[in-house]
Amino acid sequence: MPEMEQHGATLVNEDDYPWVARVIHGHHKNQVLEPLICTAAAIKRRVFITAARCIVTAKALYTTILYKHREIGVKAFIFPAIPSKQMFDDVGVA
Repeated sequence: MPEMEQHGATLVNEDDYPWVARVIHGHHKNQVLEPLICTAAAIKRRVFITAARCIVTAKALYTTILYKHREIGVKAFIFPAIPSKQMFDDVGVA
């Protein structure tokens, strides 16, 4: 797993938070998916919600959701129909 870069962040066991997933954009590197973009929350089977700023420039083809120790390929991203001036207020669905 990539090293935590957030100041004051605490590494936790993924099994303690079964709704949390990792959004990863990139390719395998020594059997580790890198780089971690951000986290997402499972809201339905194979549907995850995250901050739009995390995926607005990503390509679904090269994005993977790591959820419950499984890699899930992303089919598409969904953004609000009316974009804001900044993507910081919006959510994205993968």
